[in-house]
Order: sequence, then C-alpha cells, then structure tokens
Amino acid sequence: MYLKRYKWIFLVVAMLIFFGVAFVQIHYQKKLEDYQLEVFKTIVQRSVDLVSSGYFQWTELKEAIEKNDEEFNEEAFEEIKSLDPHIKEIKILNQPPSFEEEYYRVESDGERLWALFKIYDSMGEEMIADRTAYVEWDVASILNSIGASVEFRKGGKKTFWGLEYKSKPGNKWFAASFWSSLGGLAIILIIRSIFVRSILKFHYETEGLERLIKIIDKKDHYTALHPEYTSRIAVLLGKKLGLNKKELKELGIAGRLHDRTPTTQAIPLQGVVNGCCSSTVLQLAQGVGKCPDV
Repeated sequence: MYLKRYKWIFLVVAMLIFFGVAFVQIHYQKKLEDYQLEVFKTIVQRSVDLVSSGYFQWTELKEAIEKNDEEFNEEAFEEIKSLDPHIKEIKILNQPPSFEEEYYRVESDGERLWALFKIYDSMGEEMIADRTAYVEWDVASILNSIGASVEFRKGGKKTFWGLEYKSKPGNKWFAASFWSSLGGLAIILIIRSIFVRSILKFHYETEGLERLIKIIDKKDHYTALHPEYTSRIAVLLGKKLGLNKKELKELGIAGRLHDRTPTTQAIPLQGVVNGCCSSTVLQLAQGVGKCPDV
C-alpha cells in the first residue's frame, strides 16, 4: 500500500494529540483541586478568627466558663453556630492549653478538623489557665458548599493543617474527562481523513501519472530520450525559478508529455488519467495550447 510509508506520521500525530489532551486534563484537574483547597482554607481561617476574637476573647464568656454557667455557655455556643453553620461541635476541655500559639491552634487527624482556643478576657490580658475551648468543623459540609471535587480521607495527599485529601470517585471531572477524550478521538479521525485524502490526491496527480509515462516511454523507444531530456531540463529550470516539489513534479511530467508522437496519440490519455491529475498537466499531456516557455 502506498500509505504504509506514511503510517508512522499518522501514529506520531495521534500520539501527540492524545498525550496533549491528557496533559491538559491532568494540569486542569490539579489547578482546580488546588483552588478548591485554598477556598476551603480561607473559609475555615475566617471562622477560626471570628470565634477566637469574638467569643473566646470576651470577658462575660470567660467569667461564665469559670463559674460553670451552663446556660450562658450554651447560648453563646448556639450563637457561634448560627454565625457559622459548618461548625459541628463546641465544648470546654478541663485541661490547660497544650500549644504555644498566643490564641489558638488548628489541628487535624487527616480527615477531621478542629481548633483549640485559649480563653481570654476582652482585653486579651487575663487567661483561664486550666481550661481550653474545643471547636470542630464539618469538613464535608464545607466541601459540598463549594462543589469541591476532593474529599478529606486518611492516606491521601497531605496539605495544610495536616489534612489529607483524595479526588472524589465518579465526580463531574471524570465525566468532563470522558467527553474530552471523545473530542480528542474525533480530532484524530478528522486529521486522518484529511491526511489520507491529501496523500491520495498527491499520489494520483504525480506518481500515478509518472508510472503511465514510463509505460509510454517503453512503447515509444524511438523518441524516449527526447521527452526525458526535455523533462530534466524543465526541472532544472524550475529549480532555478524556486518552484516547490509538487510544481517541479508537474513540470517534469509536462516536459515528458510535451511532444505528441504517434505512440502517445494511440493511447487514450483522457480515459486513463481523467480525475487523477490536475487540468494543467492533462492539457499539456494532450497537447492543448502551446507548450509553456520554460
């Protein structure tokens, strides 16, 4: 097959398109996940700052905790939850703060997220030394609220605050990846169709006609050298004029067919090459008009 010699070109183009689409998908997915994690972190950080400065640096709540005023404490905790519906649990631990940070520390076990707060008065000067506030956030609720394609699970990739995340199985990204792959396959098929058409056209217009000329030359051995020399001279002049490869081939063909001999007249060229070469070469082959000045 004539196209076998070009098979490797098509394979290389197909592989480049496939890997190009795959690279774009992987790059896009990583960027999307990084952005979603950054949004999650911003939401939690703002909530932590609000809880610390607004409630656990508040003289009335500090005194209520010291007096074990459960009613006041519950009202304050419910108010905090109303401001941030993603807060899952709030409680006071009967233990001194075990961290060096001034106001709070955010901690995680990989898939759960909480913060430990020191309890101050409104001026931030007096602290309860033997109590620590514990606040936990519902990480799944936050991720769902932003439509994230990741989830926090142990054994995943490590990120801020010790959290570990994985891509959700069967999320919308995989559907997008599927349709992108189909689009890439369609592009490959279209390119292959165009490639095959162009190769076949080039074959019929040049090499196919060259084979016909060789047959004519063999039948007309008396004048075989004349068309050959004319063709060579025409090609040399064409190179001087800067013609491209296809134009040089057609010029060489025209040089061979410029002189209609009894042998060439005996062969029905119209029926043989009809639809297989350009109109210019066909006219030259049939002797229509004058031979162009080369």
